[in-house]
Amino acid sequence: MGFLDALFGSKKPQHPPLDAASPLAARLAGHQANLEAIARKLHDKVEAVPGDRTLYVFIGKPPEMFGIAWFDGGEEESLRTIMKSRNLPQSRVQRISDDVRDLYVRHQAAPRFSTTAAGKPVTVTDSTALAADLDRLIDEVESL
Repeated sequence: MGFLDALFGSKKPQHPPLDAASPLAARLAGHQANLEAIARKLHDKVEAVPGDRTLYVFIGKPPEMFGIAWFDGGEEESLRTIMKSRNLPQSRVQRISDDVRDLYVRHQAAPRFSTTAAGKPVTVTDSTALAADLDRLIDEVESL
């Protein structure tokens, strides 16, 4: 039945629902408008990692095939926008992407929960450590 459930869209979330009273939900609430905006425009899986100042969004199927976007101060950024603004060569962007993948794998055991944004399923990762590591990496890249 699992195949038919997935085929017809009745597949159950693989993570427990996000508790609206949790500290994670409170962190996510500060980024809700940005999460809604990106979920509305994407047709792929979305995994949100809310930090204190930044919302990171993994798009696709991390750690294999994925993209990453983030919101810091309300503006959407990505490796593509950084590549263009800093004139970084593709080889440097690939190394940054590999570093992001390594961070994701390092924090893969973090608890994950399910919620919705813009009517779409979203996985939310409860890892301030992952968000902090991504903050450091992106800050380094932005200072190039």
